Amino acid sequence: MIPLPACKAHLRSTEGDNDLDVAVLALPSHQPGCFQQRVFLSGCEIDRDDRPDDQGLASFYFVLGYSASRTQVQVDRVGLQIHQRSFHCCTSPLASAEYLQEQLSQADHIALDFDHKEIVIRGTRVTPPKLQGVSGGGIFHISRETNHGPLVAIATQNKRSSRLIVGTRIKHFIAIARELKRHVPAP
Repeated sequence: MIPLPACKAHLRSTEGDNDLDVAVLALPSHQPGCFQQRVFLSGCEIDRDDRPDDQGLASFYFVLGYSASRTQVQVDRVGLQIHQRSFHCCTSPLASAEYLQEQLSQADHIALDFDHKEIVIRGTRVTPPKLQGVSGGGIFHISRETNHGPLVAIATQNKRSSRLIVGTRIKHFIAIARELKRHVPAP
């Protein structure tokens, strides 16, 4: 484990006294460790200003993460490996009035429809895994025409009682990463 740099970075919500769920891990450029062979999103692959939420039929929101549900994980103790199925779903954002009802700032969060009782896969109603653990997964705004789209938020919670997935908009993660970068000494 590499110790985190000593620094402070604070964010303020754009609306009122709204708590934000944001965390950024600074990786040293000279020693990226297990991330060395990974590809990171940049430029047009990230949309800081995915506003307003797209309610049209030309696109959808795609949530990708890893559930902590036991049915989604297999541990190979002999091979010392963990095999985990990703969770993913295609959905749409809530209407503006529902943000008010859920007491969520639409400028800071995206709220996506995910009714556990209405999940259908290939024409069959199914019970999805509990989404505990999906926090930290990406939320992408995908064009139906190209089947591509930018990262717009990070999933932060699943309100099972109110049928939605909540994400913190990516602009907050970028802001805290920039603030961290200002405080981290160059190698």
